[in-house]
Amino acid sequence: MGNLQKLQDLISQAMAVIGDISFLSENQKRLEEILSKISTQELTLPLIGEFSSGKSSLVNSLLGKEVVAVDVLPTTFTVNEIYFSSDADRIEIYSDGKMVERIDELRKVDFKFDSGDILVKIYTTSDILPAGVKIVDLPGLSSTIERHNKVLVDYITKADAVLLVVDSNQATVTLTTKNFLEFTNLFKHEIYLVYTKSDLKSEFERAELFNYAATKMPVKPEKIIFTSAKENYLSEFIELINSINDRKADILFKNAVNDFRNICNVVVEIINNNINLSKLDVKEIEDELKKLNEQIDLLESELRNRINSFEDRLYNLNKETVRNFEERLQRYSGRLATIAFENPDSLENAFDNFVKTSIVEVLDSYSQKLNVEVGALSKEIQGIAESVDIGVTSTIKGRIQWITNIVLVLLVDILAPGGILQAVVYTLIGNFDRKIGLLGNIIDRVIEPIKNLVTELVKRLTRSYVETKINEAIKEVVREFENILVNESRNIAERIKSEIYKEFEASKSEILNSIMVLQDQKRKKVDEFNAYLNSLKDKRDKIIEIIKELSF
Repeated sequence: MGNLQKLQDLISQAMAVIGDISFLSENQKRLEEILSKISTQELTLPLIGEFSSGKSSLVNSLLGKEVVAVDVLPTTFTVNEIYFSSDADRIEIYSDGKMVERIDELRKVDFKFDSGDILVKIYTTSDILPAGVKIVDLPGLSSTIERHNKVLVDYITKADAVLLVVDSNQATVTLTTKNFLEFTNLFKHEIYLVYTKSDLKSEFERAELFNYAATKMPVKPEKIIFTSAKENYLSEFIELINSINDRKADILFKNAVNDFRNICNVVVEIINNNINLSKLDVKEIEDELKKLNEQIDLLESELRNRINSFEDRLYNLNKETVRNFEERLQRYSGRLATIAFENPDSLENAFDNFVKTSIVEVLDSYSQKLNVEVGALSKEIQGIAESVDIGVTSTIKGRIQWITNIVLVLLVDILAPGGILQAVVYTLIGNFDRKIGLLGNIIDRVIEPIKNLVTELVKRLTRSYVETKINEAIKEVVREFENILVNESRNIAERIKSEIYKEFEASKSEILNSIMVLQDQKRKKVDEFNAYLNSLKDKRDKIIEIIKELSF
């Protein structure tokens, strides 16, 4: 395998390695251009110099007529590419990469554009220069316009040699030119110095210019020649171009190798920078995981606090209801004592009726207040979703709303006819029926002697005894009422709490599932990041191996 074929194969390998890396697309494009240049065997020779250094005049002299504009302003932005030994004379004009006009003859093209990239391709049948050589007339070096400098740099990177054009009337080269030479030297291109406007220079003056260029310039030119567009003194220039063209194959190969090596080194540097600067950003996921765990604890704590507060209020409501029940029965104690003396046989029924009436009255008030407390609990639970920042866990907001709805449904179940509260009433009354039957037996034994009493004094003493027994019976009934009410209230609270926690556990399970999903996403992101870094390192190492093979 020849060196040229080996170079093409290595370039193709490099293109395959970096082809899928988006941030290396420009480098991929440059590799394609190198392959294309090797294939077409076309030399690119840019004319570089200050404004008014004679570049355009030199081109017109080569063309045999004025085609490109001279004495243009530094703000003019036109690039002229000249192709000699073509099949026909023509001019192609491109604006921002698109051909906008074609002229099938050679004539002056004068542009006064304020913006846009103008490229003029000039094809001439003149064989003054060989085919396969592209002379490029570029904007002047001293331009302050950014796009001018960008085009200059772009052509320098693609150049096969640089034709530095200097006005021979200048005693020394400008600082801008010196800086340019130092920059160009980075690309290892051959630099040829072309003095223009030298028709009026004596041999001595030319010798001084030659000596200055050979000894004082920051980069020593490969060759120094003198030209004059005015006198059509072009022989040295034509000879120079022909000599360069004679070495075309070697120059193109050497430049291709250098360009390829430079691009590969840049690729390695870019990849290393990306590896060093690449950071796995899982903070958002970690923050979300932390937030979800915190919200689970906070929500559970908030629910527990609301339920505890509800149980405390229910406890106070029970105490208030028992107290109201006892106060109502105490109001009947005197009437019960009177009935015991006036109609002892009806005492048990009267006591029974008074108890049942009191139960219904106090439980009616109890149900209304319970309604208020359960409603307050519902609002408090609803407020949890509004006060706690759930973040992305919108599911739990819906779950909190569902819990609220459950509380309201339970409230209906508690208070509706046939509901829990009515069951409590029936339980209380049924228990009191059994309890009052026993109390009635006690009362019977107490009031039996009353039927045979004669004196008022004895009756009063006996009435005091009966009232005491009735009060004892009332206290017994109140204790029974309190036990039943506390037990049933506990059942109500437990049912509400059970339903709330059951739904909360369901929502908690959903949040835990979300946490597991986030953890999986984090692991996947870490794996993908590590795979990405390993891929970059692998590609970098392959490019380094390719560089090692560039030992031609």
